[in-house]
Amino acid sequence: MQYSSYSLEQLNADYPKYEMLCNAFLRLAQDEETLEKLKEILYRGIWQQYSVSSNMERRNSPYIEIERRLGMARLLLSEPETFQFFVDHQVKFFHGTRANALPGILQYGLNSVNTLQEMGIAVETGESWSRIQGKRPFVSFSDVYDISENYSMILSKEGKAKSSFGVMIATSEEEIRKQKVVNIASDISEIGIYGGMPLESIQCICVPRSRVNFVRKMVGDRNIPVLAMPDPSEKFYFGREIFSQEKYEKFARMQKRNLGKVFGKEEIGELAITRTFQKIKSAFDKLQNIFLEGGEDRIGRRI
Repeated sequence: MQYSSYSLEQLNADYPKYEMLCNAFLRLAQDEETLEKLKEILYRGIWQQYSVSSNMERRNSPYIEIERRLGMARLLLSEPETFQFFVDHQVKFFHGTRANALPGILQYGLNSVNTLQEMGIAVETGESWSRIQGKRPFVSFSDVYDISENYSMILSKEGKAKSSFGVMIATSEEEIRKQKVVNIASDISEIGIYGGMPLESIQCICVPRSRVNFVRKMVGDRNIPVLAMPDPSEKFYFGREIFSQEKYEKFARMQKRNLGKVFGKEEIGELAITRTFQKIKSAFDKLQNIFLEGGEDRIGRRI
């Protein structure tokens, strides 16, 4: 088992506030067991035999590793049962989409734009370029949870409907290696599955907690667990920075933690970025343009 190649010292050298950000997570642990898990994830990138890093990442850096660790720490605090499922089944690859894609996925598997077009199925989710004019022979997966979560937040023209919500398709490295893996010309940590992912290789589907029972009915007798995922609106950090004291306290309240353990305003102030929410939205738009609107440059290359 290969664990992260980055030590805490390396991450702190790249981003001096990382240890302070770790402390923000550690103060939210309500028991010693959770605290121990958080320390292992944030300081070493592992828990037991589970590493937040895969052996297949094509893009790697201290920044990407920090994103991996923060995403798993948030998952542990928000949905510990889902985290444990990931540990037990070595789930570490994710694909974000929207709920309106689920009926097709449950019938045909997770297919690329090209495959869907050949099948005569309309493409209504994913990046706007692929929905409108793109040719894309692969389906992308990332070993960074937060990256795939960002994909799941992309709305189609029907996306504002109440029935629309984010969905994460998750699987293991073992299942990924059974597919035709292609490299992607991308600045983020992701790989492509040529053609698509068959239904039997999907190890679980993650949806907002309020939608779990609804999606379980959709899945029916298929052997695919449906698990709860964290609510993106409760996320108290952006990239490697904390939004604000208010955001942090909201997250703590949602976890039913003791707010007496939360950082003081001065301490959080050292971490908080000064962006307004308009600037944050602008940053998301910029990320989408850079990472999700790659157009013809996003060409898969067989490994």
